Amino acid sequence: MIPTRRFVLRIGGLGMTGVYASSLFRPWNARAEKSISVRGTAEYCIFVYLEGGASHIDTFDLKETQWQPKDFDVRTVTPGIKLPYSLFPKMSTQLGKVTLVRSLAAWERGHDRARYYLQVGHPPSPAREKEMPSQGSVIAYEMDRRRRPADFLPPYVAIDALNLNPLVMEGCLDARFAPTPLGLDQPFALNPAEAERFARRWEFLKKLDAPLREAQPDGLGSVAGRMSSYYEGTWAMMREPRMAQILNVTKEERTRYGNSKVGDACLLARNLIQAEAGTRYVMVSHNGWDHHANLYDAKAHPQKCKELDACLSSLLEDLAERKHADGKTLLEKTLIVCLGEFGRAPGEPNLSKGRDHYPQVNFGIFGGAGIPGGRVLGASDAKGEAIVDFGWHKKRPIYPEDLVATVYSALGIDWTKRLTNTPSGRDFQYIEPISQNTVMDVDEIRALWS
Repeated sequence: MIPTRRFVLRIGGLGMTGVYASSLFRPWNARAEKSISVRGTAEYCIFVYLEGGASHIDTFDLKETQWQPKDFDVRTVTPGIKLPYSLFPKMSTQLGKVTLVRSLAAWERGHDRARYYLQVGHPPSPAREKEMPSQGSVIAYEMDRRRRPADFLPPYVAIDALNLNPLVMEGCLDARFAPTPLGLDQPFALNPAEAERFARRWEFLKKLDAPLREAQPDGLGSVAGRMSSYYEGTWAMMREPRMAQILNVTKEERTRYGNSKVGDACLLARNLIQAEAGTRYVMVSHNGWDHHANLYDAKAHPQKCKELDACLSSLLEDLAERKHADGKTLLEKTLIVCLGEFGRAPGEPNLSKGRDHYPQVNFGIFGGAGIPGGRVLGASDAKGEAIVDFGWHKKRPIYPEDLVATVYSALGIDWTKRLTNTPSGRDFQYIEPISQNTVMDVDEIRALWS
């Protein structure tokens, strides 16, 4: 398939979501609120997002109930950790590489607002949503100074997220820090036989758009300029011979990763990180965890668990075995985060045989970046209704602000920084101490590394 201008425009249009007024095109500056110590143990992050919210009591904070199918085959797979073995046979062997956190909580009960909170670390604000960048875009911006001339991959890649509704964009930052949607089935690898023809098209496109880029700086030319940065990045990928290798996986690999969309996404995430060619943050969306009805049907919760089991365990295995040029493993240099926006209601299933949203308790899986494995932080009560052990130095649940601060810290980013000179005139703090409901003393989850 030859990428057409329409295709590039469709993909490039994703970077336009944050463009809503000419006042957006003004310089910004980042400064720190105070001097803090950050980890800096990771150079990359893969965030596996369980879209819809997985049932904590039926997965990694397991509570045995009379409603669960008998074929869950609940086992103590390692001291202190029970899992439904039939759903997670492979992850049962990989727990030595990760730490489970069972004291997460969310501020929001609705999907859209909870998704936003998880990606930005801020409560949704209709007045400021379009200027607030996602954590992936902030990471791309902060890591830009480390970018090398030979890097051809976008800094922030979102996989299986072409539906933009749940995806937060670059906000007030430059378009080159927007999430770039990629997939194994997308034509970013240019057929060598078509290279000359496509080069002519590329030159024609630049001539066609030149009048727009030469327009007044505060007018349409600014928009074209932002789009131009996206075009240049796309063109760099398409003419790079290594792109074909990154998008190429074997049949055996796809089978090992589960022959699923999320499996393919994790394979691509692995290849992007291994390439060491500019990508710093990869968001993998695993859709379909919103089980309000028929939770235990074979094609519902059990299927999602089996998909996650295959891809996450294989990803951990591969990252632990493969090495960077400096001799460290990919897992040592990559922070792995896996969680959904909230948990599911404990106790008896609802009248539709499902579980509704439950922000009071959630779980997360963390690995790599120097995090010791084989541990559990925090605990919920016998039914999974309330957190009884917070598992870290703060005597409260771990909220989205703390999660985002932890990701920033692992990547060596000071989460107290703020972007000044935003379109609204109000500084954008990477993490604000004011949550949806209260004033917070936000901090990284230090216990992950101790």
